Amino acid sequence: MVGDRRAQAGAVAGHLDAQRAAGRSVEVWLGDGTRRSLRVVAVLATGTGSNGVHVTGRNAGGAPTDHLELSWRPGTDTAAAEAAVRAALAPSGARVRTGDDWIADQRPTGSRQTLAGYLVVLGIALIYTGIAVATTMVMATSDRVGETAVLRLVGATRRQVVLFVVAETLAVVAAGAILGLLVTLLNLLGLWAALAALSAPAVVVVPWPVLAGTSLACAVIAALTAGATTVSALRRRPRTGRRPACGGT
Repeated sequence: MVGDRRAQAGAVAGHLDAQRAAGRSVEVWLGDGTRRSLRVVAVLATGTGSNGVHVTGRNAGGAPTDHLELSWRPGTDTAAAEAAVRAALAPSGARVRTGDDWIADQRPTGSRQTLAGYLVVLGIALIYTGIAVATTMVMATSDRVGETAVLRLVGATRRQVVLFVVAETLAVVAAGAILGLLVTLLNLLGLWAALAALSAPAVVVVPWPVLAGTSLACAVIAALTAGATTVSALRRRPRTGRRPACGGT
């Protein structure tokens, strides 16, 4: 924070170099071009957006106040305090909002065209992902025709072979989903630690319904593809691998 030498209260500068410690002077140019020497009274920790320089109202050149941030002391009757603030600010036409309401208003929103573009790109990606899962299961199951034939030769019915392949496929999908979740949580933990180090701690929110729906869709595609490929392979007559004996001459 930078403040006038003659002022008791100063302003804050969060983006000053290490030499601009509290108590030192810094040369600044105000909005009207006036050059002044102000005293640094505090330095803010660097956040995610890099803090700008704040000055007192005396050095703001008549800039109006855009917002006030209020917090309550422990034990304060918040309902009564909020009502008093609203009554005091009512003549000025100022809006009183909670922190969550203010964040919701400041959150950037895209146009309908942008949202439609995102949905198109996401839809194409999901379709190709489903195709990739299906083709992978077709190739993996086709390579195991010999194993399914052995199961048929030892007495397993077609239904038992298909159920076995489908169960094994679902186990592979579950293992992949768990590993993917662990990797995602590890990345989120790294981001959370980095933001906390920048004095901007964040709450990790995992969209469990979306993850569950995606995993379920992959499981259905993989199971149907593996099952259909196995049924197609079982239509062929299993071979024992024996060669007919040749009579001697």
